[in-house]
Amino acid sequence: MKTSTLVLQGLAVLGIVLVTVAPALAWSAAELDKAKASGVKFIRRDLLPRSQDGGGSQNYVNAAKARGIQVIGIVKSDPFKPYVSFWYLCGWWSWCYYDWGVKWQEYMRTVINENKHWVKDWQIDNELNHPIHNAYTAANKQLRVDIVRMGVQAALQADPYLRTTMVNLYYDGGSDDLLDITLYRYLRDSGVRLDMLGLDIYRATYSWGSPYQYDDDFRWAYSIWQGNMLMSETGFCTLGPRTYEHQANYLVETYTTMNSFQAQNPWYKGTLIYESSDAKTGTWNCEENFGLLKDDEVTEKPAWRTFVDYNRDCRGYCGLTMH
Repeated sequence: MKTSTLVLQGLAVLGIVLVTVAPALAWSAAELDKAKASGVKFIRRDLLPRSQDGGGSQNYVNAAKARGIQVIGIVKSDPFKPYVSFWYLCGWWSWCYYDWGVKWQEYMRTVINENKHWVKDWQIDNELNHPIHNAYTAANKQLRVDIVRMGVQAALQADPYLRTTMVNLYYDGGSDDLLDITLYRYLRDSGVRLDMLGLDIYRATYSWGSPYQYDDDFRWAYSIWQGNMLMSETGFCTLGPRTYEHQANYLVETYTTMNSFQAQNPWYKGTLIYESSDAKTGTWNCEENFGLLKDDEVTEKPAWRTFVDYNRDCRGYCGLTMH
């Protein structure tokens, strides 16, 4: 029988406030150098158009390329939230499309055109089912369908030779998981190219249980999705009584479970850890303390060495999320 030391070190139980923080797009060469030296092959990261970040995303992609690190680009629809609402009821073919859809596709094409010389794997938006991060799309599935449908279409227009288009879901083992996976299965079966579905699972942090349940989570999700999958995010924040040792144990249990699972299930394409380093704001909330490195982006927590040791046995899309 599987046992774990990490059966929900619950944040609600500990009284730790959950704060949603927009990702910072700054980066350091030292962090990328450390990733390269540790054998990281894939980094998953938000990318913005040059007009918004002064070329920061392109500089990052070029720096990753110089180190031989593949980048999974995330393009988010955040700039278009003013154009949508809970009451969005029309399809992408109607006047609503011309209100915001054209702008969304133009934005998508711009980001991909600026980075397609190296980035060939694209995630269309992020956790559109998350009730806090994306309240509109969590409540309105038609809006979610249209964002993804139009995003994929624009991605393929910008780069017909891209390797993968993917979507991800925040997964907590709740009753909505079935509907969320079925929605993307419907989109794929209707002809929208979705090569992979990622699950973001945080057992022992944002949901009950332990990493030893991840093989069962993916086995169940695959029974609905019936296609390639990956763990697009997982991690353990170090805050208060949630120690560095707990974080290292979490990675041992996650990789022990999923590396073995991957060897038996070729449709499982990899494990990405959230995240590379802590945020620099010093805010006392869990979201900013998932890093395997401290906020100087160089000093290792014990979990960094655990990551390096186990990540080398992962195959495919294996590595880190960096914000």
